[in-house]
Formats: sequence, structure tokens, C-alpha cells
Amino acid sequence: MDCENSVIDNMKPFWDLTLVVSGGIGDNRLMDWDTAKKAVDLFVNQLTEEVIKPSINFIMKKNMDNFALIKKVIEYAESFDRFKNYSGSSPIYSISIHQSDIDKNKIEYFKTLGLKLHISVQTYGYDIGTDILYNNRNNPIYSGFRHLVALSVQYDTKISLTSIIKKRNVEYFAKVLFFLYENSGFYNYSIFDHNDYWENEDIEYLTQDIIKLQKHTAKRSCNFSVTNIKHTCFETNPYGIDSCCGAGISGFAAAPNGNIYPCHKCYTIDSDDDMFLMGDVNRGIDIAKRGFIHEINNYQKFPEKCRKCMPEIKTRCYVCFAVNHYIYGDFSTIPEEFCTFQKKLYHTLKENIPTINKVNMGNNSS
Repeated sequence: MDCENSVIDNMKPFWDLTLVVSGGIGDNRLMDWDTAKKAVDLFVNQLTEEVIKPSINFIMKKNMDNFALIKKVIEYAESFDRFKNYSGSSPIYSISIHQSDIDKNKIEYFKTLGLKLHISVQTYGYDIGTDILYNNRNNPIYSGFRHLVALSVQYDTKISLTSIIKKRNVEYFAKVLFFLYENSGFYNYSIFDHNDYWENEDIEYLTQDIIKLQKHTAKRSCNFSVTNIKHTCFETNPYGIDSCCGAGISGFAAAPNGNIYPCHKCYTIDSDDDMFLMGDVNRGIDIAKRGFIHEINNYQKFPEKCRKCMPEIKTRCYVCFAVNHYIYGDFSTIPEEFCTFQKKLYHTLKENIPTINKVNMGNNSS
């Protein structure tokens, strides 16, 4: 393996390190301090003057607490001027944590980071029904929200929710979000699972619920990604003109055992081989494998209809070479059913939902 510890191509303005501090598919390992420190050192060695925002993201699996390591990594990162003196408007640390794993001690630590921290709360996945939410106020989703809301307001900490929209949860997806917004007001990042065959009735059901949800959230000056029709999209992203995302382009992820991958999804999805393995924290990054990642993380590999698609639709298609390969055996496949579903949903929502600005203008004029 031909490895090196310094950058091998032109730098991009944003660079990300993701540390999977606990777990993965079929893996209950915790990352240790020696591995984490070597990953940070390798990452910092990549940063040239052109990098205006370095960031470190932590992924912690539910019920596999490794929070002490997260604190130690942040303390170590703050010994570098790039992190200690950062004064940008967006957070440089991001913690993906399940709601049930948040306790008083973690909240007290979150307060100390304030604007430097973005908390991504894993609220639910595929199978939480509305009965759990409305009939049990002690459920893990509800119980910690008041503390998180106070944290967000008092200490300027950015908090968002993450969720996955699947065919099997589409009938209660918006209802659950109603509950979440009513108790938090947090932004929601929603990802469609494109391993589903979406049909017209799915679009109709989801559209009507989302229209109601959008009216509810717009009045409160918040939004969520599924219906964020007016959000800023870039024809070319900061990772490079042709790349789909920053995985392996402007950052990497380290698994608990020290192996390096383009991003955490290349490690946490159930893969039969190590085709995405880019090196390890001891030897560095495999130059040839990184070149391979640059080749497959490329919009030019997609059909022409995908390359010319509207950014507002394209960004919701969840273009991920690792997920595509896992589901379809191909790096650049978007199924026709999913493509049709996204286009129809976008245009239907655009015709029906109010935007935040319109609602606020209406409120101010009354």
C-alpha cells in the first residue's frame, strides 16, 4: 500500500474529520484514545492555508457511550490554533447522538462549547408509531427535549434532528414531526430511503401531511429539508465541480479500529469487502485508493438526466456512492421510480406549500 500523510490534491475550503467513536454494523467496538489522537494528527496534517473551516464530527452508536473520548478529542483539537481561534459563524464540532443517550452531564458539557457545537439528535428510525409519542410522555424522545430547547436558546447551540423517510413509516412520518416540532422547534434533516418503490398514493399521502406540517413550521420561522424548496443550492459544491459530496475529497472518517474510509457510511453500511478502505491512522492514506474514491464520487458518472437535474431535487436524491453500491451494486444508480417520485413531490409541494418569508410577511402585515 503506497501511503502518505499529507494532502495529494488541491485543497478545498472545508475539511471534515469524522470519528466513529463507537459501533457500526455488527461492530460493538469503542475507539480508544491512541487511535483518535492519531486520526486527529493525520487530519490536521492535511490542513493548508486554503482551508477556512476544519471540522470534526463524532458518531456515537445508541447505547454505546464513548462520550469521555469525545471530550478528550475536543480538548486536544483546541490545542491547535486552527480550532482554538476559530471565529466563524457555523459550528466546527458536530456530535451525532441518540436522544436516549443525552443526560445532565453531557448537557453541561454542551453548554461550554456553545456556538462551536452542532448537536445532531437521532430521534427515531423506521418503526416508532404515534401511540408511543402521544400516550407515553416518558418516552426517550420527549423526556430530554425541554433540556435541549433550553440549551439551544440560552447557549446558542445549534441542534437539529435526523430522520429517515421510508415507505413503511410514510403514514405517520409527518405526525411524528408535528410532535417533535411542538416540543422543540428544531430543524429536521430528513433523508429519503431510495431502496423503496414509491407510488402515486405515497406521494399524495406524504404531500398532504407535509403541506400541513410546513404551515405549522413556517409560522414558527423554522423549516425542514423535505419541503425547503427555497433553500440555497449550489450547481457546483465546495468539494469540487464534479464531486457528489466531500467523502474522500475533502475529508475522511476513522473507524474504531483505526481504518480510514471516505465517510462513516462507507464503514457503517453492511459491506462484504473493504473496497472503500483508504488506509489507517498508523500508515496514512493509500494514494491509489483515494484516487479510486475521487473517480467514483463523481456526478459525471451519473446519467445525463441526473447531471442536469434541478439542484433542489438533486440534493434530496441522497446521492451516495456507498449506499448506491450496497443497494444496487452500482456507484451511480438512481432507480427510475425514485427519480419520478422526487420530481413529482417537488413540483407538487412547490405549488402548495407556503414559504417562510411569505408567512412571516403575512404575519407582519396583519
